[in-house]
Amino acid sequence: MKASGACISLIKRDETCVLKSYPDKKKGWAIGWGHHKPYVTEGLVISQAWADMLLKGDIADSENDVASATVGCSMTQGRFDALVSWVFQFGAAELAASTLLKKLKAGDMAGAADELLRWVFVEQDDGTKAKSNKLLERRMAERRFFLGGT
Repeated sequence: MKASGACISLIKRDETCVLKSYPDKKKGWAIGWGHHKPYVTEGLVISQAWADMLLKGDIADSENDVASATVGCSMTQGRFDALVSWVFQFGAAELAASTLLKKLKAGDMAGAADELLRWVFVEQDDGTKAKSNKLLERRMAERRFFLGGT
């Protein structure tokens, strides 16, 4: 499966494209639509076309991660899109260890969809976590995809 246009639009809506590398607290340096690789270093500047190309590659990585993690699961385009968007933000390792995946593999689709809504907290500078309305909106959109809506 491939991410739909709606999935890509959701990712682009909620991610910011930055053409000059910037520090990411958890992943080192990032650029474009949140691209993280060892060659992204301080001061790197890219074009919009390059950022969009990196995004395509990162989405393809997320597609592959979702396909690998969900072998044997009942997948629809909406479920796939929801998980690609989620993995794009949190990563394959988080999916592998998640209750979300456990519920999906157990056939508990409503429970899996509800698990998406747990991922709405951001770490503050002081180490505490706070609920993010922006993340809640994205998780709600992913949940709609997962349950078959748009």
